[in-house]
Amino acid sequence: MSRIRRIAAAVSLLDGAWGVVAGVFWVSLFPSTQHLNNGGTDYAMVIVGALLMLDSVLCFMGFSGAYYVSALISVLMLVFVPSGIQLDSLFLISVLLTAITVVLDALAANSKDYILERDHPLNLPLFG
Repeated sequence: MSRIRRIAAAVSLLDGAWGVVAGVFWVSLFPSTQHLNNGGTDYAMVIVGALLMLDSVLCFMGFSGAYYVSALISVLMLVFVPSGIQLDSLFLISVLLTAITVVLDALAANSKDYILERDHPLNLPLFG
């Protein structure tokens, strides 16, 4: 697994964990918002964060298609971040972490693990 794929999987895991924490502690983290607030816990944010954490495990296992899914789930997480013009630090952290996750997942999905021709196992030595 390439370095960019490991980094993207780790950041996806972090973003998913942040989504779960933000969903569970919604009122204490974002006291000025009522967006999708359901008795103090935003269940949609918790579910999306948990899905992102599960998908990051698939990314760690080496499934290249999981990076596309991770990017889509991260974009979906932006929908559940409190809306409105807010410039508090936790809101900016949520948006920044999700944006970084989307970019890294897009880069990781397009990166390939190439084997040099000289190191390829089917490359037989030529005897002249």
